[in-house]
Amino acid sequence: MQMGILATRHDGERYEEALEGKRTPRDRRGMPVLEDPGGGGRSATISLESLVDSIPDVILSVGGDGKISYANAAASARSGFQLVGTPFSNSSASLGLTAATPGLMRALERRESFEAKVPEPSTNECIEVRGMPFEDGLAIFARRLGEFDDPADSDADLQRLNETLNERVRERTAELEAANSELEGFTYSVSHDLRGPLRAIISTSKILLEDSKGKLEESERELLERQAAAAKKVGSLIDELLKLSRIARQEMLSEPLDLAMIAADVAQELKGEGHADHISFDIQPNLPAKGDARLLRFVFLNLLENACKFTPGSGCVWVGKKDGAFFVRDEGIGFDMAYAHKLFLPFERLVNESEYPGTGIGLANVQRIVHRHGGRVWAESKPGHGSTFYFTLA
Repeated sequence: MQMGILATRHDGERYEEALEGKRTPRDRRGMPVLEDPGGGGRSATISLESLVDSIPDVILSVGGDGKISYANAAASARSGFQLVGTPFSNSSASLGLTAATPGLMRALERRESFEAKVPEPSTNECIEVRGMPFEDGLAIFARRLGEFDDPADSDADLQRLNETLNERVRERTAELEAANSELEGFTYSVSHDLRGPLRAIISTSKILLEDSKGKLEESERELLERQAAAAKKVGSLIDELLKLSRIARQEMLSEPLDLAMIAADVAQELKGEGHADHISFDIQPNLPAKGDARLLRFVFLNLLENACKFTPGSGCVWVGKKDGAFFVRDEGIGFDMAYAHKLFLPFERLVNESEYPGTGIGLANVQRIVHRHGGRVWAESKPGHGSTFYFTLA
């Protein structure tokens, strides 16, 4: 009969290795020994039992009858008496394993693994206990980890941690309120103090243009017109930045909504303002969602306005839902996906401003609103084949 030993690979998998006809040597107690041929032909043997006995952790084997069939020296020293042949359930208390005994006996009966950390009653030390089934019973390993954490102490530590966290939250809240107050002050300054000079630039440019008819060269008139247009654009940028700031601070009101109705209302508004006379809208009915109606209306206003702006001639814009995401699709000029990461950044524009005027803030606002709703927004496109903007809501 071919003999074999159980070994463990580096990945933890157990396998049996044949000994090719060799007979495993054993000591007088029947324990396997390791042969070390050396010392001028002398055969020195090392007992596996002596190796196991040198381990300071408790190592036991319990047979299918519930009795201890092997105990290493650490186990015997811990208990103070002979363990082999005694029922484990009677001897576990002497090993400090009382709390783990029911689970270990269950593992023995069901031939399953067991792992737990239990306190030793006499010292309140934490003992890590593991049970591993084998052919004839259960191998038990137990090692001390140090002082066991009392649940009461843990509760007290948790309470102290909660109090510390609450204090930090209060401090952070106060800091954020102060920062918001400063931001509101800055917003007021931008919205009032900067508008005056801009209005002055625009008005004086217009006055010069009117009063200097026939006196200025055409190139000089163009410079004044460009100056007025630039000042007007700065004013528009300020308005958009203030809008972006307000979106971040505006309180959200979450309620059940039908996005189809919001999209239809925005489409009607765009047609009424003459921005979508050449566009037909195909809006999927019944698009239930939950969110802030004012903010989500702003999302559709930006997406539909862009879809109309970038769709030359007659075309169609679709609104619907696919795979859990709402979408706005157009038949416009599209864009190269290599630049998709710039779409939602403030002031980043992928088109020529002279052909498609804008501030470059609208999609940044869309992203901020969607993020505030716990969702995400992205786009898919191909030059000359339209674009589709998707967004989700939590």
